[in-house]
Amino acid sequence: VLDKNGNKMSKRLGNSVDPFGAIEQYGADSVRMYEMFMGPLTMSKPWSTQGIVGIHRFLERVWAVSEKPMADIDITGKLTDEKLISARKTFAQTIKKVTEDTATLNFNTAISQMMIFINEVSKLESIPKAMWSDFVKVLSPYAPHLGEELWQKLGNQGTITYVQWPTVSD
Repeated sequence: VLDKNGNKMSKRLGNSVDPFGAIEQYGADSVRMYEMFMGPLTMSKPWSTQGIVGIHRFLERVWAVSEKPMADIDITGKLTDEKLISARKTFAQTIKKVTEDTATLNFNTAISQMMIFINEVSKLESIPKAMWSDFVKVLSPYAPHLGEELWQKLGNQGTITYVQWPTVSD
């Protein structure tokens, strides 16, 4: 991680950022996701508080979507609502991409796909509960505190940690 001048951060140089201030202000999930969103793990990346703010806003949007009514809609069958059809397609792409990108440590592009999904699903009046539940499962490794809260909010007992990863058929 680089400082604002493009130098590698180090305690010796005194140019490191104290993550505890950012965690206190934005939460551990925001800082964690920001670090994963900065770019490929093999690249040096500049630290930006604005980046944390952007991820924090994204997580606030996730929470806002969770406040919408949840519906027991079967999304595997024939759908007629165009917004729901579009959300189902984006949902399938999200599960596939996050699964692949997590396995290959491409966290930044997995998070980008989650953002696309949230933009799409936020257009719905009510959210299919099964779809939302599976989204929470893929979000959880990236934002574990929020993932646990959303899991409990869905009425589930126990931790989300050991729940089976979702799959979609091609």
